[in-house]
Amino acid sequence: MAARVFITMACITSITGFICLLAVAAINKHPQILCYVGIVLAVLSFISGLIGFSLGVDAFVKNPQKIGAAAVCALMGWIFSLASAVSSIFIIKITQAE
Repeated sequence: MAARVFITMACITSITGFICLLAVAAINKHPQILCYVGIVLAVLSFISGLIGFSLGVDAFVKNPQKIGAAAVCALMGWIFSLASAVSSIFIIKITQAE
């Protein structure tokens, strides 16, 4: 149950971070705080996805007959969160250079 909560948190923060990064990319003169909010939300999504994944794996270790769907979704979400955290830093660097 706790793994689902952390995965839900990761999904919500990643969507909000994506919207912030789209706003940064769309607006020519964007506020600097919006850049930092996008990075913080991507990192929070990564951390909560990591916690959800570890809780899902822990549940699998206790009951090795069935891996939960939350653990599989958490692994995929964690990989996407890592990619979004890295790409958000690149997007901010590119937009600040212009």
